[in-house]
Amino acid sequence: MTSSWEPALARLTQALLTVAVVIANIIGTAVVFVAAVWVLPTPPVADVGQVRLVNLVAAGIYVAVAVPVGIVWGNFALRAALAVAREQRAPTETERRVVLRGPVSIGLRMAVLWAVAAVVFGVLNLRYSGLLAFEVAITVALAGVTTSAVGYLLTERLLRPITARVLRADAPGRPEVPGVAARAVLAWALGTAVPVLGAISSGCSRLPRSA
Repeated sequence: MTSSWEPALARLTQALLTVAVVIANIIGTAVVFVAAVWVLPTPPVADVGQVRLVNLVAAGIYVAVAVPVGIVWGNFALRAALAVAREQRAPTETERRVVLRGPVSIGLRMAVLWAVAAVVFGVLNLRYSGLLAFEVAITVALAGVTTSAVGYLLTERLLRPITARVLRADAPGRPEVPGVAARAVLAWALGTAVPVLGAISSGCSRLPRSA
């Protein structure tokens, strides 16, 4: 049976997804900067002000590059799903799979961009201090895990109307998305694992070194 698709739904979903994911990443970046500057203790460096300025400028440049890349990459990942809605037709099996796996796809793309950021900022701060580079890389990586998980949840919620239409047209023969156990792990990671790992990594970096 062919579903009645509304082109406006595709445009609205695309706009909301773009705004939500961009805001989530900007908030994640702000949290990293606040944590690095005012929360986590800074290892001894020659000029703290210069280190903060360099990282702030680098963060601005990275965000300015990564956000457009993420938008284009994310829209490319969901192009088949949005095209079906715009063209008011029933989805093919491939398009249905794209819709159902959309949240995972967006979350993984966000994770890749945050992983690149962790490497970039770790290397950037290595010139000042190995300990500082470690702390910055871990902070960015943990923030990336949280932000990517939030991006997954936001995408899942915003794609729900299109997902419902896809499933009404033709339900898959096997699960295409993470189940209850995976969602429980995701909730645990957001609420417990990331904060605990952050505290452990910060504490371990402050352990006294033997002579």
